Amino acid sequence: NASKSEIYRFGDCVLDADRRELSWSGEPVTMPSRTCDLLLFLLRNRDRAIDSDDTLGAADAQAGAMPRNSSVTARRLRASERTARS
Repeated sequence: NASKSEIYRFGDCVLDADRRELSWSGEPVTMPSRTCDLLLFLLRNRDRAIDSDDTLGAADAQAGAMPRNSSVTARRLRASERTARS
């Protein structure tokens, strides 16, 4: 019984959650695993309001990391987006 792939399309991006691969306009975007975790959390919860503590806390809980590391992960996610746009 084959399961359906978890694919997210937004703007010029495609994220294959199963493969943990992000592409922007067809080009691969490299990002650390925790950054991918945070992006997936945001996409999976896009239909509800969440505050930054929930967002960063969930990413930390998934990775077993300290809360301070979440802000670094969020910055990396924003940097990946800027790099992909240039």
